[in-house]
Amino acid sequence: MRGHHADDLVASGGTLIEAARALRAAGAVRIDALAVHCLASHDDLAAMEAAGLATIRATDTVASACGDLPVAGLLADALREHGWADETGG
Repeated sequence: MRGHHADDLVASGGTLIEAARALRAAGAVRIDALAVHCLASHDDLAAMEAAGLATIRATDTVASACGDLPVAGLLADALREHGWADETGG
């Protein structure tokens, strides 16, 4: 069994730690987490890894150790698609 958990905001990681424990109890052998925003400190990230999270990834909307997934291009495309921005940036 492989576990996945997605969260919109990771602050201290408490929800992810609880999810990791539940997934492990259900038989998961690898647990990966994905968040939109990550505010976790290095100590928080270490606690999540100690709880069994193999990877913790987040978008680059907030500067963080795990925030490396770029979203600017996706947001710009969505704005253009819905007519909220023209090619001059307005």
